[in-house]
Amino acid sequence: MRECGPLRAWEWRPPEPIRLKDVLLGQATSIMRSKMSATQNNQGEGNRSAARSYNKKTEDFAKSGQVKEKAQAARNALEGDEQKELEHAEDKGRVPARK
Repeated sequence: MRECGPLRAWEWRPPEPIRLKDVLLGQATSIMRSKMSATQNNQGEGNRSAARSYNKKTEDFAKSGQVKEKAQAARNALEGDEQKELEHAEDKGRVPARK
């Protein structure tokens, strides 16, 4: 087929027919997108508000004076009854999610 100029009669193709199913699916998709954007503010990768919240909570915890207490509780869990369960969870976390 030629790249420029008018089409010859034998080069013309009728347009694809519009199916009701496609129209309805398209409307449903656009409605769902508008509802999703109204209810959630997805910032994607590099979510600044989530990073800000995490940083604030981490700083608050560090200032609370509970760090040594929580570290000792974690050490006791690793050395006590929960050891096997924690090791199993760690192994499970190392397995790739997708293969």
